[in-house]
This record gives sequence, C-alpha cells and structure tokens, in this order.
Amino acid sequence: MKTLGRLSIIFGVSWGLTTADAREGKWSDADFIYYASIIRSRPAEQGNITTQCALRSFQSLDETTKQELAKLNKMSADAVVYESCRRLVKGIAKGKITYKIFSEWWDAPATEILKIPDYR
Repeated sequence: MKTLGRLSIIFGVSWGLTTADAREGKWSDADFIYYASIIRSRPAEQGNITTQCALRSFQSLDETTKQELAKLNKMSADAVVYESCRRLVKGIAKGKITYKIFSEWWDAPATEILKIPDYR
C-alpha cells in the first residue's frame, strides 16, 4: 500500500459530477450518500469519474503543492492525484469507504500522512 498525503485526499475528492465542489467545504452525510450512489450505479463510468476527478484536481494544484506531493510520495504529482481518485472511487463503489471514514480523513491534521487502501 502506497502512502498518500492528506493533500491528495483533499484535492482528490472533486468528482466533477455537479457544480458542488468538495474543496470548498466538507461534504455532508447526504452529499456523500448522493455521490456514492452515482458512483455505485454507474460501474462503467467509474474510470471516467476517476479521470475527471484527477484532471480537475491536478489543475487546481499550485506548483508548490505538486512538488510536495511528488516528494512525499516518490512519484509524480499527477500520478498521486490519479491514484488517490482511483482508490477513493473504487473504495466508495465497493462500499468500503463510508462517510465516517471519509470524514475521519477530511478532519485529519493537514500534516498527517494517510494510507488509502487499494480497493481494486
């Protein structure tokens, strides 16, 4: 399991499904349930959701953050963002990432290193 920094969680939750943007504030339980239902009901679209999440998230990062992500994870920042999105989408799709887990990640200190299991 690769270690992904909390920054990748924060920037990796923008699914691009609606105009709602998780980076502007923590999702409510209802928001999470809504987005999770979309992800679960469209298995053929999970790859596209992951790609859109990664593209939008990566574009929102400044150069300093990109460098921090790459250094922390020993891979390119775009790879970190994509992997974060993939793991989150797969985890939500399989019911392994719940709102409780998502909230704990969101509320973790910005300096804390989080491990996102790979829910292939």
